Amino acid sequence: MTEVVALRSSCPRMAVGAVMTVQGRIISTGYNGSPRGTAHCEDAGCIVTDGHCIRAVHAEHNALLFANLQGVSMHETILYCSHLPCWECLKIIIQLHVGAVCYHRSYRDNRCEKFGYTSQIDAFRAACIDVFQEYPVMI
Repeated sequence: MTEVVALRSSCPRMAVGAVMTVQGRIISTGYNGSPRGTAHCEDAGCIVTDGHCIRAVHAEHNALLFANLQGVSMHETILYCSHLPCWECLKIIIQLHVGAVCYHRSYRDNRCEKFGYTSQIDAFRAACIDVFQEYPVMI
């Protein structure tokens, strides 16, 4: 499902999709693309800083923001991602108390090392968030 959502991505650097569930029901989806009303990467080009496109809102952020706007409590949610969330997404996921993160593809973000973690997985585990590389239940 995350791969299908990722097809909507408007950033050519990496198509990423995210799907949030509660008790097996989809409550939100997200893909990486520019903020509402602004130029998209595919039209105006990516703005890259430190190897990351900063024009696009990440898929995880979009899924989390939409769910939050709907008043969903994040505590028992599972966030399925096409890629392991980057350091910026990881911080938001931790702050919102997402229950678990399941990802399909690895993505190495060295920024976590500046904070004493060897990987994003270590940071999730330190925050008591379960993280799985393969989806435990396919949606």
